[in-house]
Order: sequence, then structure tokens, then C-alpha cells
Amino acid sequence: MSTERDIRFDLVARLCPNATGAELRSVATEAGMYAIRARRKVATERDFLDAVEKVIRQGSKFSSTAHLVSMMYAVCYQARLEDPRLLCLEWSQVRGEPP
Repeated sequence: MSTERDIRFDLVARLCPNATGAELRSVATEAGMYAIRARRKVATERDFLDAVEKVIRQGSKFSSTAHLVSMMYAVCYQARLEDPRLLCLEWSQVRGEPP
């Protein structure tokens, strides 16, 4: 897939702070997919910006999950629980859910 000559890749890079190589590859692939869906043979800057929104911005929702898990481990450590799953079991019992 070709790209337009005037794409500001520095802008695209600034919109992807701390992105891994795999994430950047996903952005490029998704930009190409946007162009294909629009029946174009050339990816535009708009395609790249939309791809950043989809891959990086929406993907960041899931990074908070890792933060939640690390917090859960910290709580388990402070509560001297051997297994973090015990915290989940206790939480489900508090909420009245079956284990």
C-alpha cells in the first residue's frame, strides 16, 4: 500500500507515546485497511489519524486493567492473602454472587 507524500509521520508518532513496535505496525495496517474500505490505493494522513484513534486510544482502555490487577496484588500482599483469587472470591461473596 502506498502513502501520500505529505503525511506528517512526526505527528502520528507524537500521538502514539510509549507505543510498542507491534502497536505501530497495527496503526500502519489499520491505516491501510481504512484506505481499502474507501476503495483507495493510497493511505492518507486521515487514515493514519483514524488508525491511531482506533488502535492506540481505544486500546488504552485496556491498559487500566493491568493497573487494576497490580493494585489487586498490592491489596492481597497487604492483607497477607496467598492467592489474589481469594480476593476475587471474597469480593464476589460480598456482592452476593456465586463463586
